[in-house]
Amino acid sequence: MLLLLACTGTGGDSVAEFAFDRDMVAEECSTISGIVGVGTEWVYGPASAVSDEGSDLDETIRVTNVNERDVETQSLRTLSEAASDTAGSAEGTIDHYTWQLRCENDGLYLESENLEHYASLSMSGGADLSGTRRYDPAVLVLPFSLDDTPSWTETYIGTSDYPGDDVAIAYTRDCSAAAAVDVEFTVGALSAHEVSCTSSDGAHDETYWQVNALGRARDATRDVQSYNP
Repeated sequence: MLLLLACTGTGGDSVAEFAFDRDMVAEECSTISGIVGVGTEWVYGPASAVSDEGSDLDETIRVTNVNERDVETQSLRTLSEAASDTAGSAEGTIDHYTWQLRCENDGLYLESENLEHYASLSMSGGADLSGTRRYDPAVLVLPFSLDDTPSWTETYIGTSDYPGDDVAIAYTRDCSAAAAVDVEFTVGALSAHEVSCTSSDGAHDETYWQVNALGRARDATRDVQSYNP
């Protein structure tokens, strides 16, 4: 097992904390993002808002390549919806993401993201929509420490060939992290920062929970079910 799980406090006040017993790819990024090396994996299930609508969500994110501080991660996300009156089976979509990231001394940067969208629960026949968003310069998406850097601005400038996108990408997100508090997740009670981001175009606003040495634990659509460093 590559993960050490320690608890602080006693009884109902115990909070799980994550630490690693092997060298990390880039210690600065591992501390906040949970990225340790090839094979690091997060499995997500639906957030309550998705379940309450009668839908189901399954997503697995895995680190697929590491070259010093350059990191590639891939995600396979399935959204299943209840069958309609006329449909004979469940309806839904599949999205396959590939992110190119870089770990720097001050945090985790996003260089590009590729998306393949399948309009059904079958990946046969190829993606219905596909394209890549490239950012220049790379975007700081997660500072090294949310305690030392509780607010930051993400500047997205680049190009996209994904259908429906503008060719030129140009918007910013102002993000702030609240002080860490104890939160109950499926994987246990964890000390987590609530991060809120507001975008200049109004289309990329987001709120999520970030856990040190694990990564994103919860957002509007998903909750982490398991984490394997």
